[in-house]
Amino acid sequence: MSKSRDQSIHLNNITILVAIGLIVAFYGTVSALIQQ
Repeated sequence: MSKSRDQSIHLNNITILVAIGLIVAFYGTVSALIQQ
């Protein structure tokens, strides 16, 4: 039980990190396009 719970928490952390990375990349691209 605890092992599967740890795996789900780990997957949630990965999903959050990926989402943050995509948001940062998106804003970086938008800001670069605005500056040009």
